[in-house]
Amino acid sequence: MSLIVTGVLAGATLAGVVVIAPAVKQALDLAPFLYANTRCSARTAALLSQNFYSDIAAASSKQEAYALLEDTSYADIAEHAKNYSQFSHELYESLYKDYKWIESISPSKIKPIIKAIALKFEIDDIKQILNYLKQKSQALGSLSAPSLEHISKEELKYKLQSVEDVQSFFQAIEGTRYAAVLNGFGDEILDRLQEANTELDRYYILRVLKSIKSVPSKMNGAFLDYWRSVIDVFNARIAFRRMKDASLEFIPGGLLNTESLASASDLTQLEAALRESKYGEHLTELSPSALELAFSKSMRELAGLLNARHPLQAGYLVRYIILKELEIKNLNTALKLKEENFSEEEIKSLIA
Repeated sequence: MSLIVTGVLAGATLAGVVVIAPAVKQALDLAPFLYANTRCSARTAALLSQNFYSDIAAASSKQEAYALLEDTSYADIAEHAKNYSQFSHELYESLYKDYKWIESISPSKIKPIIKAIALKFEIDDIKQILNYLKQKSQALGSLSAPSLEHISKEELKYKLQSVEDVQSFFQAIEGTRYAAVLNGFGDEILDRLQEANTELDRYYILRVLKSIKSVPSKMNGAFLDYWRSVIDVFNARIAFRRMKDASLEFIPGGLLNTESLASASDLTQLEAALRESKYGEHLTELSPSALELAFSKSMRELAGLLNARHPLQAGYLVRYIILKELEIKNLNTALKLKEENFSEEEIKSLIA
């Protein structure tokens, strides 16, 4: 950091006294990202290669597939996991810890963005409670209540741990940010669980977008590029569901043309609208799984562009977030399919 500041000062001196102040200010504005970007760049270099997933796909058994993780940062998880479900849970927890680490190394001005993105873990806990209540209402055998490891406020966590039915759930979230999102569902919330989950997703995406926009534009560019694609993923899912429920609304701010998506009255028109977008080149067919894969591949391309677009801002940091998310997703996909005896080619075709 000192070298950069010194260099800017030297250039400013040669150019004249008039430009010293803005030059120094620019250097000091950019310097906070150097530490976080350097740390994230180092961790990016340690991420799994695309060839690694090919090795998992080619493994002769699931045991051999897990053994491949012995020389990676996931060795401890693979060694102690008794089954895929536990392994997947531990992967998820490792991602949660990663967000805590990212927050700890980030400049103070962008910490609110990282916290907002990491809110998805708490929201997932809320979704798990609702799913638990639904399964309980259907008497689906012996059930364990969710652990609620990611609820940030102890008071809310304590209340949610005591939830046994819909009424006590709404009592627990009274006065919280989730009340305004879910109260409208009332006693029907378990029968309208998909709608409730969608509204939680909508709240989450808009909250992160608000956090990104609250940061000066000279600092939030990489996050905004990333989040526009996240909005597109949500809107594409909504477009599929609008085939049955036209009342569902898109979130503004993405790159997809929502007017084209809204006007699509059948799957053929929807496919045409999606193929005209930047995601079309990766879309092999029109299905939810194929669309998710297309978005994941596009996200990987975006990660590669962020360094060039925002080299002195949070380019490296956001790049790491995207690639880490993809790594967790790919590992889950590869090992789940290996456990279910999918072929090597089938597994490779579903890795982003």
